[in-house]
Amino acid sequence: MKTLDLDQAAKLLHLHPDTVQQRAKAGDIPAAKPGKRWVFVEDDLLDWLRGQYVGKNGEEKRCSGSVATFGGLTSSTLDAEFDALVGRRTGRKPRNSTTDSKRGSGNRPSSGNPRI
Repeated sequence: MKTLDLDQAAKLLHLHPDTVQQRAKAGDIPAAKPGKRWVFVEDDLLDWLRGQYVGKNGEEKRCSGSVATFGGLTSSTLDAEFDALVGRRTGRKPRNSTTDSKRGSGNRPSSGNPRI
């Protein structure tokens, strides 16, 4: 396993070091910051880069190699089972149920004259 610093990772990805740092901080690029400096694992960066391939129609195209997935459901079957268990509704959203927006509630004077 080979580790890289920020400048080496930027050179490998053909990106500016500031861009790599911003994406690592946002969690877009796999990295760790055990101290004051960012540390990148070369294999992780190459897997991430392979995952960025774009197909003919502009959609992301995943390679068939082993790419690590982090959390979440990875199967459409599991998605369907989860939806059935949780009972997600895809119909209309409920209306706003707050009562402070009703007109003529009696809390305000009906004429333009303020009470003194």
